Amino acid sequence: MKKMTSRKDGKTRVLSAALQILCIVAVMAAAVLVRSPSSAFRGDAADVREAYTDETGIPYLTDMDSYYHVRLVRNYLENGTLGDTTLEDGTSWDSLRYAPEGRATDYPPGLIWLTATAWRIFGGSLEALEYRLAAILSAVSALAAYLIGRRLGGAAGGVTAGLLVGCAPTYALRTCFGRFDTDVLAVLMEVLLILFLTEALRSRTGWKRGAHAAGFVLTTIGYALCWMPSYSMLFVGLTLAGGMAAAIVLALVDVPERPRTAGAFFRRPGIWVVPGCGALTACGLLITCGPEVFGQILSSLGFSTTSRSGEGVLPNLFASISELSRASFFPQKAGQAFLGYVAGESTSTVNGVGGLAALLAAMAGLACLVMAWFPQLRERLRLSPAGDGALYACVLGAWMAAGLFLTMYGVRFLEHLSIPVGLLAGAFVGQAVRWTEAKAANQKWGAIKSFFCRKLIPVLLCAALLIPALTGTVRSVADSRPSATDASANAMRFVRESSQEEKAVVASWWDMGYFYENASGHPCLWDGGSQGGARAILVSKALITDDLELSRRILLMLAASGDDAVTMLRAHTDAKTAFEAVWEALLLEREAAIALLQADCGLSEAEAEEAEALLHPAQPRETWLVITYTMTQQMGWFEYYANWDFTGTQSLPSSTLYSYTPEGTPLFNTEGGQAYLDSVRGKEAMWQLFFAAVNTPCFTPAYEWHDGLEHVRIWRVEP
Repeated sequence: MKKMTSRKDGKTRVLSAALQILCIVAVMAAAVLVRSPSSAFRGDAADVREAYTDETGIPYLTDMDSYYHVRLVRNYLENGTLGDTTLEDGTSWDSLRYAPEGRATDYPPGLIWLTATAWRIFGGSLEALEYRLAAILSAVSALAAYLIGRRLGGAAGGVTAGLLVGCAPTYALRTCFGRFDTDVLAVLMEVLLILFLTEALRSRTGWKRGAHAAGFVLTTIGYALCWMPSYSMLFVGLTLAGGMAAAIVLALVDVPERPRTAGAFFRRPGIWVVPGCGALTACGLLITCGPEVFGQILSSLGFSTTSRSGEGVLPNLFASISELSRASFFPQKAGQAFLGYVAGESTSTVNGVGGLAALLAAMAGLACLVMAWFPQLRERLRLSPAGDGALYACVLGAWMAAGLFLTMYGVRFLEHLSIPVGLLAGAFVGQAVRWTEAKAANQKWGAIKSFFCRKLIPVLLCAALLIPALTGTVRSVADSRPSATDASANAMRFVRESSQEEKAVVASWWDMGYFYENASGHPCLWDGGSQGGARAILVSKALITDDLELSRRILLMLAASGDDAVTMLRAHTDAKTAFEAVWEALLLEREAAIALLQADCGLSEAEAEEAEALLHPAQPRETWLVITYTMTQQMGWFEYYANWDFTGTQSLPSSTLYSYTPEGTPLFNTEGGQAYLDSVRGKEAMWQLFFAAVNTPCFTPAYEWHDGLEHVRIWRVEP
């Protein structure tokens, strides 16, 4: 009898292990498959797909920041540092950014180190690795979420949590094939933080508690190396705060047999887990990141609406970035709230986490964890043990509240909200399965009714939560497109092959800067990591002014001396006067410009001569102006920044100003197109150059490429 029981138990364990392995494989495979490009370019003609594919046969990356990481990896493999050069003081320097100065490469190196290490181990095409790495790593995020979900709700809860976290629409879109960015590491580290801290607090033996606490500390240090500490440490602190609340609750409610004295409270081992993790984390950060990391951590507490309002004496271009706009809670149409993706509009909170059903399930899961604290409810509803309920309710409840709050600071924080939503939804599904099984066991039901309650209901519940999320993810990935085409690639090849100077400068709007730097090998005026400030006004003025000579002189000044002239003038007068003096002095000859700067800005003669030399460089640098059709659809922003009022209270333009050029506007040689240009546009420098495209004394047409997806023109700025 004992042998038969032993065999039965062994068979049960084998089947249980096989089921768990199957669930893990399914969750991890789904995380990769929904991010694959198999459904991308659906319906596109062969020539369109070819235009989206580079010369190596790999599609262009779907995000501009990815091209910055590509260049950092190349620099690291070639030079051993993130920069392309090293200054005398040992600073790693990127000479291609923010021409002509360049920028220090004080960037979290985690993604670059990981990519370089993986390539050295596995070999093959580095470009192919960069194209697929984020999607592959997302499977690890799904695995970690599955492990937490399994603690909360068994296999069904684990699968639900793994899929809702690993395949959340916003997270998947930012980590799909072609997206080589830090988002995948951010979410992975956050799920690991929750996993290690909760396991440390759950552990009953010292060595397990210590091992999981060590895992938490190492994850924290790794997180600081993978994402900006000013944000990564915000989520570390959030996890520790939830863990501390859980430790206190557990010490108060989990030992009813002991007298609740102060000594008994502080003798609880779990109460020291969180302070210990915090202290070890601080020491680890001090050793690996240096003391300056603590100043960056404090800055994470200073969230400001300037990232959304654009207000300030000088402009903040974060206001024009869609992912930093406030996320609406519901989509525009109420019937779309249960979808995981709505095409053609900014992602709402409910759509970004997989649909309203997932969000409601998460709230129900949190309620179940809280109710587990009460013995009568716990017994009646067959809830999880009180200790686990208190632990996960505190940690995930803190994450849920913070995630909802952070969506007010940008759509990009939706991927962080998907973590507590997925885990808590898994807790709800697990609780529903536990309740139906208990109900079926206590009732004398027939086989059909018992099967319906124990099997079919959980399956239907999982389907209701997962289908909207997974289908939404697939649609969002399918609708994504590479951020560049052959038009931009061939244009930069022209710049690389035609430039006479090694440090010839590419001038354009900031959003394609990383790609231009990477593809041309030449410095750009600015890029996605150097927006805003004086340069936003200067470049916008060069594009918007109807005086081509002023446009030419602004670009030549920027290429040779950057913002130095404006910075110098602002040290002597207010910003408005400084910029007005720049516009006027740029068009004057040397002596008249010096006299103007003395009179208007209060400079001495020597100071005015120095400023004039910055305005009118004696040796202009070779400069290429790149204008694209996509840029002509952003005219509202150019006018907004070019006409900055320097009051610090300038309101954002209305949404109708984001794009002045309706889709489908005829470009050349049509009656409708000419009427549009004559009646609406035509005077600005950018429109004169892009649409008229005639030779001028200030700009010489050098290159044009139109592939049906993008139209690019390059002009040589005459010295």
